[in-house]
Amino acid sequence: MVRAKALGLPENLILRFATWIERFWGRLKDDFDLASFNAEGRALAVALKAVVGTGTEVVFEAEAENGLAPPEIIHAA
Repeated sequence: MVRAKALGLPENLILRFATWIERFWGRLKDDFDLASFNAEGRALAVALKAVVGTGTEVVFEAEAENGLAPPEIIHAA
């Protein structure tokens, strides 16, 4: 995995990723909302793709009840 600063990501996107990752660590709590977690993760992948462009492949794998969902390649908008 590449570090966010090395990619030159905007600070607000770095903060969104950090918040999302903190949600991941809290997923064992009873009130974890898997659907909204995955929606935010996919939105982050789309935002990342907008920054890194077509020369970089961005892949999103949603969390599922028993592991990960199939990988989804994020294409430029």
